[in-house]
Amino acid sequence: MTFIQVADPRAQLARVARRFHGAPDRDLPVVGVTGTNGKTTVTHLIRHFLQAAENRVGLLGRSMGGGIGFNALVTAPGTFDGVVLFASVSSKTAENTNKWLRNDPVVRKEIFAKYGSPEQNPAFWDDLSAYTHFERVTDPVLVLHGTADDTCPIRWANEAVAKLKSLDKDVTYVKYPGAGHTFF
Repeated sequence: MTFIQVADPRAQLARVARRFHGAPDRDLPVVGVTGTNGKTTVTHLIRHFLQAAENRVGLLGRSMGGGIGFNALVTAPGTFDGVVLFASVSSKTAENTNKWLRNDPVVRKEIFAKYGSPEQNPAFWDDLSAYTHFERVTDPVLVLHGTADDTCPIRWANEAVAKLKSLDKDVTYVKYPGAGHTFF
């Protein structure tokens, strides 16, 4: 019997198990999920997506990550086989700024002082918005949103989907009746 003594067995267990089992992670896709809320929901969604779309690349953005998804759609069109936006923030930068950043002293002092507020300089804020550039979207989009979301109003999803559809983009919209910002 082989015996290996280490100062912290718990810290070494993962390394030993990986080597013993032939480093299976080399052949498996690795996905990381971080954040404060919604990790369980996101991991269930990832499982379903990976089962349904082997060897495909997609982007899932939840809440603020949905804003990143909107931006990726317009700044890197054609990158993904599909983009899922789950309980997303607005595709309009001014709406997100007004909801979360308007009273931030740094935003007021530095950003508003330099560029003006959304009311003072709407052209600047519109140009920053993915919404303004939806004509660039080439990837299929799936939007998932709860009808009772009090963090990211469903109106934001409704407006984004309506604009994408008006531009004949490949968009599917699923509303979850009565669901809030975190659901599943």
